[in-house]
Amino acid sequence: MPDLINMAPLPITMMDHEEDDSSGIDSRSLGDPHPHVWCKNCSIGEPTVVSGNVGFSFGSTKYVVYSIRLETVQGTKIVLRKRFSEFVKLREELLQIQQNVPSLPAKTVGRQFDNSFIEHRRRGLEFFLTAVLLDPTLSNTAPIKRFVLR
Repeated sequence: MPDLINMAPLPITMMDHEEDDSSGIDSRSLGDPHPHVWCKNCSIGEPTVVSGNVGFSFGSTKYVVYSIRLETVQGTKIVLRKRFSEFVKLREELLQIQQNVPSLPAKTVGRQFDNSFIEHRRRGLEFFLTAVLLDPTLSNTAPIKRFVLR
């Protein structure tokens, strides 16, 4: 029988390779003092005007839903549908963290269902979201995580 050589065991290295909620957002980056960007592509497609009753309102209500497509650096594709008010809330929350947050397109009354206005707003929202997601400091914040995962 061959002699056994007494060797010290190799150290165990613990690594977290789990992603948060299968979203492609690396949970390790959220507390990282040197955060990295997790999204490599962001686009907002054709907006949809929705008509119908919302909540406890009486009569018909119209609103616009924006379809957002994100692609993570790992290749995960995420599709979101958000209203303008959700972008406003996101920006307000980001301003509590950092003052240098891009502006949103102007809010208006009366023209919000005009095709040219909707397209102008879509482009502005796409610029805003792309700028925020490509900012390593902002893209790893709790408000962004909530916006993407809810």
